[in-house]
Amino acid sequence: MPDSSDPKPDLLPPSAIRRPIRWWPAVIILLLHTSAVIWVRSYYGRSRQDQNIAIAEIAIIAGLLLLVWVLFFSRLNWRIRLISLGAVVVVIILLPLLFRIHGVTGDLVPILEWRWQHRTLASPHGNRTATATAPPILLTNDYPQFLGPNRNGTLDHPRLARDWKAEPPTRLWIQAVGTAWSGFAVVGHRAVTQEQRGEEEAVICYDLLSGAVLWSYAYPAHYQSSLAGEGPRATPTVAGDRVYALGSTGILNCLLVESGRLLWSKDILQDNQAQAGEWGISCSPLAKESLRATRHTQQSRGRARA
Repeated sequence: MPDSSDPKPDLLPPSAIRRPIRWWPAVIILLLHTSAVIWVRSYYGRSRQDQNIAIAEIAIIAGLLLLVWVLFFSRLNWRIRLISLGAVVVVIILLPLLFRIHGVTGDLVPILEWRWQHRTLASPHGNRTATATAPPILLTNDYPQFLGPNRNGTLDHPRLARDWKAEPPTRLWIQAVGTAWSGFAVVGHRAVTQEQRGEEEAVICYDLLSGAVLWSYAYPAHYQSSLAGEGPRATPTVAGDRVYALGSTGILNCLLVESGRLLWSKDILQDNQAQAGEWGISCSPLAKESLRATRHTQQSRGRARA
């Protein structure tokens, strides 16, 4: 027999009646979040970078709305609500303590690494020169500056295979390099680029067919930011017998392409009383010889079309 002393449910005070959890706001938030992400991936922005920024903003807004739902509209037990709030606060505090952003990918996705992780970059061990025997293969497709011979991202030759699954390229060599965003300037069998080696920026020349270091020139400089990442970012320019390399901190070096011997060096930021932006100095030098060759090629093509 039930105890007649137990209060009947309809006699309990309203505060003692536990109402069911209100799930529908959370479901709506998640559905809107998913729909917004699908729309962004399908229609928004001109690049994947724009899309990733928009998706990050959507995720932050959805997270804040879910937190508001848990605290004020979910009807969860107050103990659970406070625990949820505490967990969010702990995560927000621990993330910057445990991780740091070491730059971003080309799609603006942050690259995370542990705070205590030490990055060991190879050092060029000063400036050195190696004598290399000219390769027996005649190389004619020079790429002496950013975006190619005419700075338009176009090469007439060679013709590349369209299906790399059926005709895969053959790897000639592989070489570990320092951190950088620089491309290569290629003249003959020499491929020149810039790298971060420890606390030094380095202009390094590799043999195109073997990957061997022909020469390197290093100087104290180190640029890094959370958004832009680390290392030099401008492609060197080869004009005549000289290499012009502009580092991320504004150091412009002119070297001999054969040996890497320094001819002169300028700090363009100091000379112009300027400051580097968020991305550092990223522009590739434009030499008169390269500009003259580009104009000559464009004029020749114009006469050929006429």
